[in-house]
Amino acid sequence: MNRKSVLLFCFLIIPSFLLWAQNTSEVLKEIDQLWLEGEFSQSLELAEQSIAICTNDSDTAELLWRRSRAIHDFVMNEYDKENITKEDALTAYEDAEESATESLRLKPASAWAHYWRSANIGSWGDTKGIIDSISRLPDLKADLHAALAIDPAHGDSWSVLAMIDASIPALFGGSIDRAVSLDRKAVSLWNGEEPFPWEWYSELTAHLYKRDWSNRKRLGSLDKKAQEYEAHVSNIQEKNRYFEGTIDFSQVPLYSTMSLEDMSDREETREVLLWLTGLLERRLNRTPYEEKMRQEFHKRLQEWKLP
Repeated sequence: MNRKSVLLFCFLIIPSFLLWAQNTSEVLKEIDQLWLEGEFSQSLELAEQSIAICTNDSDTAELLWRRSRAIHDFVMNEYDKENITKEDALTAYEDAEESATESLRLKPASAWAHYWRSANIGSWGDTKGIIDSISRLPDLKADLHAALAIDPAHGDSWSVLAMIDASIPALFGGSIDRAVSLDRKAVSLWNGEEPFPWEWYSELTAHLYKRDWSNRKRLGSLDKKAQEYEAHVSNIQEKNRYFEGTIDFSQVPLYSTMSLEDMSDREETREVLLWLTGLLERRLNRTPYEEKMRQEFHKRLQEWKLP
């Protein structure tokens, strides 16, 4: 490399390093905002551009799991629209899984890296087929458990564990009742700030609707659940499968004017869906994801037989 080339290299590259060092948090926020707005390809592009010039392992780890997230959601969106093939989707999920793994190599104590690796494992299995999905379930759950070991307040991980409990037949250890407890654990962690956890509440409505308990049965189960919750001291995942037993059912939740003790599962489902739909309809600039959720909640209100 001649002197002129060296000077040009320094002129182009060194300022990029300095710019990254000065604006790390701003770049990460921009990547996150693009993702929140449903601009997955742009979020991915900015993450990859930033990885190329980042020299700090911790920052690179943050960028890598964001890359994994952007690939995951971009592929899910495009595959649902039939814009990409099954083979391309599988390859992309594998790439995203590797990106999260590399993030964990650089920064092992990252709940989000574990979470997004689990998400890509799950979506890969869903795309590949039921047998492959089941074969990867232990890996998926291990990542969710690892995320919660790092951050017990990681609501997304609790919500996905609820989905798993609801999807596995009781014969193989699943439970729609315990899924509801995990859903309640997830939504209890929302601090009232953006982004709003639409998916957590969506899963709560789906699982309440499926459980379909009367208010009498709900109330009758609480004491035993409270005992089970207290009995599981060391295993937080198992403990929170009985989280519903810790809730005061005489309280009025933020999504209703009735107390929990006065509602059946399907009455509560109706109240949550009406609340969610109202929140979304009052949002003037809904993202594509929010509009998709609004349509889904409206559809449930129309099609589900709710009291």
